[in-house]
Amino acid sequence: MIRKAKILVVDDEPMNVRIMATSLEKMGYEVFKAFDGGDAMRITRESKPDVILLDVMMPGLDGFEVTERLRKDSETNIIPIILVTALGETKDKVRGLNAGADDFLTKPINLVELRARVRSLLKLKRFHEEALSTSDPATQIETWGDGARREKSIILIVEDDLIAAKTSASILGKAGYEIITAGTAQEADEILSETVPDLILLDIMLPDKSGLEILSKLRREPGFENVPIIIVSSSADLETKVKGIDTGADDYLVKPVNSLELIARVKSNLHKYEVQQRLIRNSERLFALSMTDQLTGLYNRQYLETVVEREIAASKRYGLVFSLLLFDIDHFKDINDTRGHLSGDNVLRELGQLLKYGIRTNDVAARYGGDEFVVMLPNTAKDAAMAAAEILRQKVEGYAFSHLEGRAITISIGVTDGFDSDAGMESVVKRADEALYAAKREGRNRVEVN
Repeated sequence: MIRKAKILVVDDEPMNVRIMATSLEKMGYEVFKAFDGGDAMRITRESKPDVILLDVMMPGLDGFEVTERLRKDSETNIIPIILVTALGETKDKVRGLNAGADDFLTKPINLVELRARVRSLLKLKRFHEEALSTSDPATQIETWGDGARREKSIILIVEDDLIAAKTSASILGKAGYEIITAGTAQEADEILSETVPDLILLDIMLPDKSGLEILSKLRREPGFENVPIIIVSSSADLETKVKGIDTGADDYLVKPVNSLELIARVKSNLHKYEVQQRLIRNSERLFALSMTDQLTGLYNRQYLETVVEREIAASKRYGLVFSLLLFDIDHFKDINDTRGHLSGDNVLRELGQLLKYGIRTNDVAARYGGDEFVVMLPNTAKDAAMAAAEILRQKVEGYAFSHLEGRAITISIGVTDGFDSDAGMESVVKRADEALYAAKREGRNRVEVN
């Protein structure tokens, strides 16, 4: 069953709460209501809403203060906040964005724009949840605060009005950003074919193409799905704003652009982008760790099984061949018994590195368990696998392992190839293990095939 998104509506005027709540409930959201800042804090901690619509002017804790407190709390700091205000001055919008708000709406609320903003921020919230579900609590990052980006951010300004482009470039350049400009859609395409900026300011009306067309195209291209795009238009009409957000824009600015609002919105969107990128990198790192043997740096048995199963399926469907090497260290127990387990671990670690950088790019090396290792060779027949195994055997025998005072390390290797009849990895490894046993029986430090 799909969980309803939860929206918290906060306003000291009951009628305002009722209007927004009714509109959101019709969209299928579960709506919570609060009438002051204290209630908002309590309900947020208890119910963990997905988006908060927060009035600015309230008795007691106002919307700015509530936003700042929620951003400082690790339990609530990823919840998107839309400030709702009757204040029209740019300085109030900037204060809200700097406090940590993700967006704002001006009263009287237009319900079409309200729904569009909520949908947009729900996407951001879901992204955070998906990324955090695979992240390591020990490496989780703050989601608000200064210094989130340590490198100079690149901003692409796509604007055919030369004066407007120079003005925005000057403002953002002085704020410490690296600026690239394009006057047409074609120029933008050429730049984007070589560079992925950290943020794009995109004019809606360009001489050769609509900015919304560019926006739609970018959202379908790999690498640009999450790059923040702020649409810029001389039109203040609601339809343009909503269409831009629905097409994939993260924000919008209306010309003539106020310098304070420009910097605040750029800073806010860059921060969200950096959070996304760091969460993605964290997830990718943890995924890599889940596939890796921590001692040797090679793939682990779980990942090996996935690869071998895939090769078996390809063999059955397309007739592709593959081979597998299984080997272990000769007299490894003696190393542990006489020199200690730390020395044994050092041997395994060095052997892992020797193996990792001594095989072909397409081959897969994994630690199978203990001192047993496997190399899976795709598109390789048994004869070629035998030759590769012999090269590996000689390389290990000739390698000077650290802390062994000149003692040579040798390995025994069993070689086999994949059969159409193989039901899974175990049947392939079983044949290779029989060949490995034969190599041991015949005196060790040799290659045998099955």
